[in-house]
Amino acid sequence: MDDQIELNKYAAAIWGARWLILAALILAGLATAAYRYKQPPTYTAGTLIRIGRVWKEPIEDPYITAEIINSQGFLDDIAHKLGMKPGQLRRAIKATAVTAGPQRTSYPILVRIVASTDSADQSARLVESVAAEVLARHQAIFDQAMAPHLYTESKLEELERATGAAPSASLEARVKLEQDLGEIKASNTSPTVTEKTRLLGPVAREGVARAEIWQPAAIAAFSAGLVAIAAAVLIALLAPAPRPSQAAVADKELSDVTPG
Repeated sequence: MDDQIELNKYAAAIWGARWLILAALILAGLATAAYRYKQPPTYTAGTLIRIGRVWKEPIEDPYITAEIINSQGFLDDIAHKLGMKPGQLRRAIKATAVTAGPQRTSYPILVRIVASTDSADQSARLVESVAAEVLARHQAIFDQAMAPHLYTESKLEELERATGAAPSASLEARVKLEQDLGEIKASNTSPTVTEKTRLLGPVAREGVARAEIWQPAAIAAFSAGLVAIAAAVLIALLAPAPRPSQAAVADKELSDVTPG
């Protein structure tokens, strides 16, 4: 019996605040829709980076490259160079590894960099700045990885000159030396074996997207309605207990609007 009285009390409180709840729903939904409608469109630009290789070995895993690009320290350094707020750049830039192959055995082949801002020119400029920083960083890695191979090539060239100047050198030794030198030169210069990190194309301006309106407005309206209902129930909970005559009147009003 007491539980029924409490439920009636809360139901009556909600019914009594129905217009306030409805007003909260409408106002929150309209305010959110108006705010989202006034938001500037988002312009997206992007580019693809092919990770360099040295003797067929990638100089860095594309997943690691993407994680470094997304890292706070990397983006904060670029933001400092560009004279912009670090948080603004972190919100604008997103890097992902592009995979290929069957789903279960897919492997990363490229890194995609995308910038989203309220300006097409700024989005393109941010992608270019981030890509340039990646290329410069990978150039240092490439040079370090190539150093021992270039050293070996120079030593073989010195040995070839010395062998050519030595009459006592056997033909077999000279042929072997030429083969070794040719192989290492090919591996050092062939684009299918060794190449620097590069962009697959210029930075492209990919599209324009406007802020979603109705879904956020619906969520805001629903949330405001819940808050208004909770407020009505809380007020009823904290209010002093009504006298028997008042409770009877409230029950009658509720029964008039409740089926059954």
